[in-house]
Amino acid sequence: MPLENAFTLAYYTIMSSGHPKVYVLILNYKGWQDTLECLESVYSCSYPNFEVVVIDNGSHDQSLEKIQAWTRGELESQTPQSSPVFNSVKKNRSRISHVFVDEQGALLGEDSGGDSVPFLTLIKSETDWGCYGGYNLGIRACLKKGDFEYLWILNNDTAVHKDSLTHLVEQAQKNSWGLCGARIDEYNQPGTIQGLAGRFNPFRGRNTEIKDEAQLNNMDYITGTAMLASRQCFSSSLLPDEYFLYFEDVDFCYGVKAAGIRFGVAMESVVYHKGGKGSSSAEKEYYFARNILHFVWKYMPWMLPFSLWYVLVHRAALKLFTGKFRMAGSLFQGAVDFLRGRLGERI
Repeated sequence: MPLENAFTLAYYTIMSSGHPKVYVLILNYKGWQDTLECLESVYSCSYPNFEVVVIDNGSHDQSLEKIQAWTRGELESQTPQSSPVFNSVKKNRSRISHVFVDEQGALLGEDSGGDSVPFLTLIKSETDWGCYGGYNLGIRACLKKGDFEYLWILNNDTAVHKDSLTHLVEQAQKNSWGLCGARIDEYNQPGTIQGLAGRFNPFRGRNTEIKDEAQLNNMDYITGTAMLASRQCFSSSLLPDEYFLYFEDVDFCYGVKAAGIRFGVAMESVVYHKGGKGSSSAEKEYYFARNILHFVWKYMPWMLPFSLWYVLVHRAALKLFTGKFRMAGSLFQGAVDFLRGRLGERI
C-alpha cells in the first residue's frame, strides 16, 4: 500500500471510531452524469465511517465505463458551478479504490491503487430490475458483509450537503428511529422544500406530499429520495420490489411501521433533488393506477372499492373528458393489470 494511502486509511480508522458504519447505496440507470455528481457530493461528506455501493441497473450504455473512469481520476468533475454543493465538493479528489462485481458478487475487476476509504463497490446488473429491485442487489451485498448499522438509500439525481449524513445518523440515534428521512430541497432552488414526507388517503387512493415541518406528526411515510435505514429494517425482508416504479417508499414505510420500527425526518439533513426525469406521463399513470391499487389491497383491502372508484371513475374519466386519451388508457390498463395480478415491469 502506498504511504499516502496508508496515512489516509489510518486517518479514517481513527475518525470512524464511535461512528456507526453506513453503506451509501446509489442506483444508476442510464444516468451516469447525475450519478457522478451525486458521488462527488457523497465523497465530500463530513461523516467519517461509510462505504459506497453503486448498482448499475442494466443500463447497457457507457455508464459503467464512465463511473470507473471517474474512480481513476480520468474524468473532470461532473459538478457544475450552478450546483448547490459546488463550493463544498472536493476539487482535488484522489483516485478511489473499488471492486467491480456482478449480481451474484463474482469479481469482474478491481483497482486497489487509490484511496481505500471510503471504498466503492460497483455492481453490474444485466437486467433492469426496477427501482427497489435494483437497490435490493446492493442490500443483499451489504447484508452478506454484515458490517454495517445503516444503509443510506439515495437517488442518483441528488446532490447532498456535506453534513447531511452526519445529521441523519445523529437524529436516528437520538430519537431511536430505525428509518430516517432528510429534508429534500429543490436542486435549482436551494431553500425551497420539495418534500419531507407524505400522507396516504385510502378513500381517494392517492398520496399527498408534506412540505411543512409542523405537519410531520401526521405523516404516513417519509420521502424515498434519501432514506437512512437501520439493519433492523431488513431483518425479515428486503425492499418491496414488486412495484417496479413508484409507490415503493410508501409500502416500505408501512411495512416498517407494522414491524414496530419508528421513523422520522432529520430537518438538518439537506439533500438537493433534481427530479422531473424518468417515465413518460402515460407510463406514470399506468404505474400510479396499478401500484396504488396493489398497495391498498395489500394493507387495507376493505378500502379497495374507494380506490378503484378514484382511479377509474374520477381520474381516468377526467383524462378522457380533457382529451388525454393515452393517459386514460394507461390508467385503465394499470387497473386491469392489477386485477389480473400483473406486477413488475409493464409488459
